[in-house]
Amino acid sequence: MEGIPSKKQNPFLTGITLSLLNMFAIPFFCGIAVLLESFKLFGFDVFSVISFISGSVIGTYYILFLYGKFAKTIQKRTGKLTKDINLILSILTAFVALFSLIKLIYGSMT
Repeated sequence: MEGIPSKKQNPFLTGITLSLLNMFAIPFFCGIAVLLESFKLFGFDVFSVISFISGSVIGTYYILFLYGKFAKTIQKRTGKLTKDINLILSILTAFVALFSLIKLIYGSMT
């Protein structure tokens, strides 16, 4: 096909790079581990940590695999939502940041 530049990127390396840039995963999994530990459902021994990591990796792979497989179907059914997802995610992130800031300010006052 003329006029269309050919991309010779490795999709696996692209995925690894994007996952390294994803900073939301770090506080999420730290928060989940602390929450589970507070209910005595998680320990910081080697077996528990490896099980948690394995479950996270398998679950993430499965969800991303399904998303890749059904991306066009999802996009057709969600319509306008997929076009505005960046705006929705930025508003959600701003809400979380504002909530965290308010909690930090009030927490330091008491």
